[in-house]
Amino acid sequence: MNSKIGIFWYYKNKVIGKTYNFSEAEKYGDFLSPILGHYEYWEQIQKEFPELYYEEYEYIPRGRIVYDTTKDHFVLLSSKKIIKNKTILKAIKEFFSIPEDAKFVAKSDLHYEIPRV
Repeated sequence: MNSKIGIFWYYKNKVIGKTYNFSEAEKYGDFLSPILGHYEYWEQIQKEFPELYYEEYEYIPRGRIVYDTTKDHFVLLSSKKIIKNKTILKAIKEFFSIPEDAKFVAKSDLHYEIPRV
């Protein structure tokens, strides 16, 4: 399987982030999960997008893809805004090489909502 898991941000109508092969994943309960989180990878994103240097990672729409090994499906964890947008969902699946016919569940999680200032 060439599909991946990982973390992402949705910035300038594009999915950016870090993907991992299943063999690189961390086993977390029944899930295969990315090794690095958003906080740990944010510095790399800022190098690729210098205009984000003064931004905090949680103020850009973000989420993660994990794989449920017991239910044999991908799980997207993100904000309500992202999981309700079919265009963004399609872009996320493409970024992580998830086939259209793969089992895929999208779940909103308060952790990924953008903090209000």
